[in-house]
Amino acid sequence: MVSTQDLSLAYGLTPVIEALDLAVEPGRITTLIGPNGCGKSTLLKALARLLAPRSGAVLLDGEEIRGIPSRVLAQRLGFLAQHAEVPESLTVGDLVRRGRYPHRGPWEPMGPEDEAAVNRALEQCGLTPWVDRPVDELSGGQRQRAWIALALAQQTPLVLLDEPTTFLDPRHQTEVLDLLVALNRDQGTTFVLVLHDLSQAARISHRVVALAAGRMVADGPPDLVLEPRVLERVFGVPFDHQGPVPGVGLDRPPRTGGPRLEARGLAAGYGGRPVVGPIDLGIGPGLTVILGPNGCGKSTLLRTLAGLQNPLGGEARIDDRPVSRWTSRALAARRAFVRQDSPLPAGFTVGELAHLGAHHRRGLWGSSDRERPAVARALAALDLGGLERRPLEHQSGGQRQRVWLALALVQNAGLILLDEPTSFLDPRHQRDLLDALWTLTREAPVTVVAILHEPNLARRYADRIIDFGAGPEPSGPPRSTPT
Repeated sequence: MVSTQDLSLAYGLTPVIEALDLAVEPGRITTLIGPNGCGKSTLLKALARLLAPRSGAVLLDGEEIRGIPSRVLAQRLGFLAQHAEVPESLTVGDLVRRGRYPHRGPWEPMGPEDEAAVNRALEQCGLTPWVDRPVDELSGGQRQRAWIALALAQQTPLVLLDEPTTFLDPRHQTEVLDLLVALNRDQGTTFVLVLHDLSQAARISHRVVALAAGRMVADGPPDLVLEPRVLERVFGVPFDHQGPVPGVGLDRPPRTGGPRLEARGLAAGYGGRPVVGPIDLGIGPGLTVILGPNGCGKSTLLRTLAGLQNPLGGEARIDDRPVSRWTSRALAARRAFVRQDSPLPAGFTVGELAHLGAHHRRGLWGSSDRERPAVARALAALDLGGLERRPLEHQSGGQRQRVWLALALVQNAGLILLDEPTSFLDPRHQRDLLDALWTLTREAPVTVVAILHEPNLARRYADRIIDFGAGPEPSGPPRSTPT
């Protein structure tokens, strides 16, 4: 059992968790929910001994966790972080084998039991065909499953998972959660998860703990905590039994005159190996959503359309001009791109990162006072006002995601390409973000293309859906439908 006693956590002088008493029952699935920045991930880090308490204590089976040797702790507790970085060129198999390190001596080779645990974890996560593939060539969802496989190969009785379904398509989300339920039922594994999808929390949890502003707001069985009146108190927006109530009316057509994005016979992939295409595609003003399963080529297509990687064949065009013929400065003024899991620049504050969106408009002498109002407007639009001087590394995953989107808004480009912009966002901020993007396309000549994994959100907000799950093969021609 893992528990906290009067636990307070902080980053520097900024308090995050205040005087929390929590006892996690062994053999159960406990899910933490709450708005971005409320302390969920911070609490999970403290439970994994990655963050020292400001005051109070974390106990593992009644023993203070800070006194447990690291090797022993790694045999009893596994942790999957929200943002995990993979060393370059590491294969899937090598990554998952790292989960066996706590069970071997410093120079002890992998034994039959270790290999069996690794192979079982790869099979459970559907990664056996990719065992020799470099992790950095996988889709976001495949990478996430590789990290989950590492945690499973560790074979600990307690596993802490910070948003394990992030970047996964609906099918793989279901498979991963079903796997956790099976491990809990058959092996008695205790899981503590952070989830933003409340329907998933309702389906798999024995207990749901709701946090807000660093304190416990509700605690109990899912049917009592995941109730509209409680959720409205937790997230600060109205809920019905279908989820957050939409914040904007979705009946006005988009403005005309935005950039046009095209693919002409476009094929894209890695190392000469095609992942998607060849396809022909035209996207105009409004909000277009791309759907499809993990590994079908959505992110690869978006990067190629953005000019961030060279096509294997055909060409991408913006405003009827090949992307390859745009200068970097001109392209930055016309196109903004937010990738799936952007690396965190060391030492940056929230405001400093947002200011980078104006880099292409600067002269020889750097930034100007004219940038400040644009940065302030972007941060306010994404509920980040007041955080401008805060270090990025102290922000939650959802806050970091919104800072990258603020950078894109400051860039003031007519074409905005977003790879899973709702990842790490709580239900309220998912709604607010998509409301803001939808409103932007109605008030300005803007073209927005976003990859989403939530079909319900796509149906609610998209002017057009491009479905990469329509064909018999992942790289088959996409199906495009208006909504």
